[in-house]
Amino acid sequence: MVFTRWPAGSEPMLARTAADGSGLRVLGPGHAAKWSPNGRLIAYDNGRHILVANASRKHVKDLTPGLKNTSSLDPAWSPNGRWIVFAAEPTGTRNAALWLVRPNGSGLHKLVDAPGEEENASWSPDGSQIVFDSFPANGPDHLYVVHSDGSQLRQITQDSLDAWGPDWSSHGLIVFANNRRGASSDILTIHPDGSALHQLTHAQPGTALAYPSFSPNGRNIVLSRIKGSRGSLYRMTASGQQLHRLTMAGNYSDQFADWGTCQH
Repeated sequence: MVFTRWPAGSEPMLARTAADGSGLRVLGPGHAAKWSPNGRLIAYDNGRHILVANASRKHVKDLTPGLKNTSSLDPAWSPNGRWIVFAAEPTGTRNAALWLVRPNGSGLHKLVDAPGEEENASWSPDGSQIVFDSFPANGPDHLYVVHSDGSQLRQITQDSLDAWGPDWSSHGLIVFANNRRGASSDILTIHPDGSALHQLTHAQPGTALAYPSFSPNGRNIVLSRIKGSRGSLYRMTASGQQLHRLTMAGNYSDQFADWGTCQH
């Protein structure tokens, strides 16, 4: 897995670990990395641009030099590896939209601008749709699904949820975090049409379970357990069972974990 380790009072760093939490290695500055489908490259952001590099962080390429005065964040590869979707927010605004770019930097264009501020996009297994969260100036976050050509935008969560950070499994299920009172969040799943809402976890007050990500075969989920400024990675089955810790909570928060191509 690759993930973000965010030390208190410092810039975020990228790190790697095996699926059982062993062999942890810090790679260097970066945020929200995602493996390419073939496992050879990672896409990530530096708070301003979307970057692509090999697994050792050599041969880094900036994909968004043409987006000026913009924060480009949270990249995600299409299943065929031909496109990367990301959020782009003009400096000084709260109006991020989703954009697409090819891994060589060509084809840059806006995909969709939904109500609110778009973040945390994830592709459907066949690459035809994208799920993301968007939060308005007032009210809860919502999950939206849009076709990969920008058409047929639809909201799939109700106002009773404060839904964010979705990930689309190889089995077609969407997992996400849901904020609730007491500064906590839990992990839930939902079908792409908004049906079959199911809560997997029951966090203690003041604890956030967040940033869920399915394993490639859809059998397991990695997530962050955050309390205050400290957070560790945990792993559980796709049904919410057998929760166990992968990384230790030091003076940092481990977030945005993404599985490699091995089947776990």
